[in-house]
Amino acid sequence: MIRLIEPNKLFTRAIEEYKSDFISHYEKTFINGSLRLGQQSVEEFLDEVNLMHSHNFENDDFVTLPGVDYQIVYKQFLAVNELDEVIGLCIIRKYPKDSTTLNYVGNIGYSVSPKKTGKGFGKEILKLCLEEAKKLNFFNIIISVREWNIPSQKIAMNCGGVLTKTIFWPEEKVNMQIYSFEFNKN
Repeated sequence: MIRLIEPNKLFTRAIEEYKSDFISHYEKTFINGSLRLGQQSVEEFLDEVNLMHSHNFENDDFVTLPGVDYQIVYKQFLAVNELDEVIGLCIIRKYPKDSTTLNYVGNIGYSVSPKKTGKGFGKEILKLCLEEAKKLNFFNIIISVREWNIPSQKIAMNCGGVLTKTIFWPEEKVNMQIYSFEFNKN
């Protein structure tokens, strides 16, 4: 069983292992489900998460972080199993209403440890992250998936996402499939 928790220093070693596994397996420093874990030390990542979690998400207390050219506020989660192993990451992002960044990266990002893919964890993590988004009063969620990422496309659809459009992301030189999730305002 997986649960989402806020990152903290108790998980420093587990986050370091996750980061190392992800980068060595995929040979890239961008780690889905986080803003900049691949480009930061784990300590810097935790400090940034603490800073971000100190801002008022519900009241749109947006921040421009060093090295990021847009405003954002986010909630970061670790997906951990019963042994407190980091199975994946999940981030819920909020942007100003006029932001074009949303189209390319969406409100939710997630990833699964390369050692744990193909076991249903991606679907489980996304479902938990969607539940957290509902608690944060989201009624419409956008998830952007690279066109070549068939497993994530299937996960989005299996969790209730509807493919609404495909757009080209010039910065990454890739087509992004945009999935929409609608929630009742109850």
